[in-house]
Amino acid sequence: RADEARAAAAAAALDTNDADKPPAAEAAENAYVAVVAKKVRALKKKLTKIAALEKKVAETEDIAALNDDQTELLRSKERVEHALTDLEALKVQLDEVADAEDRDKKKAADDTRAADRARAAADAAE
Repeated sequence: RADEARAAAAAAALDTNDADKPPAAEAAENAYVAVVAKKVRALKKKLTKIAALEKKVAETEDIAALNDDQTELLRSKERVEHALTDLEALKVQLDEVADAEDRDKKKAADDTRAADRARAAADAAE
């Protein structure tokens, strides 16, 4: 059942638009989030290749038609799914940390501006 859940999660991940996200949109992301997102995209691409190979084997019913690299890629499916699940969970956590940092920076900037305005008003009142 765990394998079925991982396979379903991996299939759902393939359907998301994260892989279609242009690099320019990632520039605004936290650098750590961007690194993990890049690895997630690579794993999704690998799962897409695995799915194509599985389809090829199902159609020809001859796994011997695959070369050694393709056979090894098929064998790596479970590892790829595990890695993808782990990295997606890590990306969610990093997104939360990055969002908190952004909120903290914005609040600090807002506080600084408010203090500057208060000083300017005090100076003007003198």
